[in-house]
Amino acid sequence: VSHNCSIKEPAFEKVFNSNRLFAVSLFFTIGGTLAFLLGVIGNTMVIWVLGFRMKFTETTVCFLNLAVADFLYTLLLPFRIVYAARQFDWPFGNAFCKTDYFMAFLTMYASVYFLMTISLNRCLSVTFPIWYRNFRSPRNSLVVCLIVWAIALCFAFPYLFFSRSEKLHNRTTCFVNYGEGNLKDDKWLRLKEQREDIIIITRFFLGFIFPGIIITTCYVLISVKVRKIKLKRITKLYKVSIATVLAFFICWLPYHLFSLFYIAKFSRPSCDFHPVVYIAYPLVYLFIYINSCINPILYVFIGDGFTRKVKSSIAIVFEQAFNDELSVSMFRSRKKTTKQ
Repeated sequence: VSHNCSIKEPAFEKVFNSNRLFAVSLFFTIGGTLAFLLGVIGNTMVIWVLGFRMKFTETTVCFLNLAVADFLYTLLLPFRIVYAARQFDWPFGNAFCKTDYFMAFLTMYASVYFLMTISLNRCLSVTFPIWYRNFRSPRNSLVVCLIVWAIALCFAFPYLFFSRSEKLHNRTTCFVNYGEGNLKDDKWLRLKEQREDIIIITRFFLGFIFPGIIITTCYVLISVKVRKIKLKRITKLYKVSIATVLAFFICWLPYHLFSLFYIAKFSRPSCDFHPVVYIAYPLVYLFIYINSCINPILYVFIGDGFTRKVKSSIAIVFEQAFNDELSVSMFRSRKKTTKQ
């Protein structure tokens, strides 16, 4: 069986001249610009507070690295904004296309594994407070952060190889191409489908399901422990941690679901450029960029009332948000129990 994997020029131009694509382009341009401004300003302030105003702890080090990952990704957002404003005609060349995809998945893996590390830290501080307080150190946290970055680099590396910019009719597109050779040939088509399935499904499990299970388990254990000792007050740090985790999974869920839907629905027979990609992918990508700018907003608005936060300086608000009161309470509680 021979497959035709090229989109004919009339059909291609029909997609790009449609009102739907224009609306998506306009929506992404406006939303992306807001995400860029909020992301750069917000993450810069978080980096400044956590890096220069607060004492390094195992938690603040992880949140600092999370902010660095978000900041690096939002710096590349203007390239995507221009791409959308030009009706998805990529003008920046192959190298920037590869960099864009590489940074997207580098920050995805880094973010979710830093969130997993933060959750494990919180869980250990509550379930084993004395051991945790005796053995924790900023140096150990830095080592863990380096390991997280190394894992993220390894998982993101394939996108430097598979992503590329290519001319299709009158437009240059930036996309991930899992195939090599002539995709009208069954052999190369099957190879492309296998690579695409393996990478997308692996990404879904390693970048979403697996860390999601670990994070959920950690907060269930924390909740059980807190209820057991009848601690009524949940500190701002735990509220911030849970909100940041929820924001990540909510913002990345549409992308993962659409990727799975795409390989199930559109990759057989497989086309390099299916019209649905240009309508749906920009929308799910916008959620990803929102995730990179939303964390500083959560740090400010979670906890005490908004009015009091307006009266406070942003630096003080951030410092209060990352103050680890609960683990101190758990440590004191366990210490009293041990003495008795």
